[in-house]
Amino acid sequence: MIRRRAAARRNACLVAGLAVFTLLAAPTPVAAYGPGDLSITLYQSSVTGFAGDVAQLSATVFNGDSDNASGPVTIVFSGTGFTLSSFYSNSLNATCDVAAATCAVSTIERTISGNIVFNVLLRASGTLTATVSSGGADSDPANNAVSVPVSVTPRPALRPTALRLAANPASTAAGKPVTLSVTLAYTTGQPVSVGLPVAIFKRTAGEPALTPMGDMYTDEGGKAQRVVPQHAANTQYVARFAAFWNGELNLAASESAPVLVTVPYVVSVAASPVEVPPGSAVDVAVQVPGARAGTVVTLQRRMGSGPWVTVSRPVLGSGGKVSARGGVLGARGTYTFRILASADTTHAAGTGVGSAVVTTTGRGSAASWAPLYGTKLRPERWNPCAPITYFVNPRNMPANGLADLREALRRVSMASGLTFRYGGLRSTSPRNPLDLFFSPPGLTVIWAKTAAETAIVDGNVAIGGFGRRIGLRAVSGFLIVDVNRFSRLTRGFGAGATQGLVLMHELGHAVGLDHVTDKWAIMATGIPLPAAVWGAGDLAGLRAVGRPAGCLS
Repeated sequence: MIRRRAAARRNACLVAGLAVFTLLAAPTPVAAYGPGDLSITLYQSSVTGFAGDVAQLSATVFNGDSDNASGPVTIVFSGTGFTLSSFYSNSLNATCDVAAATCAVSTIERTISGNIVFNVLLRASGTLTATVSSGGADSDPANNAVSVPVSVTPRPALRPTALRLAANPASTAAGKPVTLSVTLAYTTGQPVSVGLPVAIFKRTAGEPALTPMGDMYTDEGGKAQRVVPQHAANTQYVARFAAFWNGELNLAASESAPVLVTVPYVVSVAASPVEVPPGSAVDVAVQVPGARAGTVVTLQRRMGSGPWVTVSRPVLGSGGKVSARGGVLGARGTYTFRILASADTTHAAGTGVGSAVVTTTGRGSAASWAPLYGTKLRPERWNPCAPITYFVNPRNMPANGLADLREALRRVSMASGLTFRYGGLRSTSPRNPLDLFFSPPGLTVIWAKTAAETAIVDGNVAIGGFGRRIGLRAVSGFLIVDVNRFSRLTRGFGAGATQGLVLMHELGHAVGLDHVTDKWAIMATGIPLPAAVWGAGDLAGLRAVGRPAGCLS
């Protein structure tokens, strides 16, 4: 009686290079068993893959005799479209010869089946046949040979037809992210496998060569994205794809066109002061982070919506900083300052603007002023129809002292109509308050430093006021500066507690104004301003003690 044993269905797969292959199980063969019957079964109905792929198959050999096989058993593989690459057996004591495409088994015990696993290298479409034979009787030779078709599809080109790299945005501010997008495409109609590695390289301005950033992996559409968190300077990116096959690198790599992400210079421009009276000079503080020392920038200025006029071409110092003179501003209105930083290898061109306002009106309440002596209707004051001669004690005076004093006097004169005439140097140095009331005619400015001199200041940065008066007319005045405290203030007439603001405040006292509480007033105490500019109350008070109020005899 011939018996045939049903073998379990098997699947095998091989991932070779970029492709995945599935070997499908064939229906279980049906045959009558008989004495001396050897049979062979291939558990794949077809083998499909690309040329050059290695596919794995399994053959089962069965001895259906009630006795051991009566002679040596030989398994022969033949056909077209493949090359046998290796054998191994997990249940037969088989000796296999790859070159001869045969396996020899001395005996196969009765009713025993065993597997031989073998690998084939696919070349082209054809047929694979496995045949088993024995030196003994075989009651059913028809089931000794089994064939499967071999189907080989063309392998796609290892070099893509297109490898594109894009950056969004193409220009970004320093420290901002950029998204890199890769698109990998093969010949039309050929799919792109998921998970293909595309390497990204970068070269920042000043670097000699590209440096790797790691890989991105494609999705179903051959696309991939990566976010680069921040940039400091112009950076070039390149994408590269190198195909791997059976674990070996194919040197025919593809490279995208380079993409340059530019980072414009970030230019900060700050005018100081931000508010000035007509005829005042303005400085422009410039900073261009990332720019090298020695870089030349262009400073331009315009009034209102008028044309831009080039003022100067300052040279940046350490840290990309420079302070440039913005010039003297004339008519009332808004002046805009612009710095142009040209493009270079490290950055794209950048622009920054700042502004200053020329005003004669002042902010706050016009009622916010108070006379130092007398009343608002009859304040004590200098004779506005005669020049006030001022003298300076140069001892301890800082280098910028006289220039800042003259600017403060100019601002007093512009608002009040009072005129000042420089009388030269004076060695006056009052030792006590009584000395102030017997001070010589005119306005005396003293820069005090020693303990004896600063005792009059009595803890203040400076004091100012009238000395001698005749009726409602002041004939002498003083302004004493404690250099020790004054030198700690910021120079100029800009924002905050500045030396210019202190000089204007004390000169306000020296021409007849007292303290107020208006936050916009120079004559307020301890209130920092955005710029040392008279408030509306200051201006009203200066007119009341100045030329608009008429002459004194």
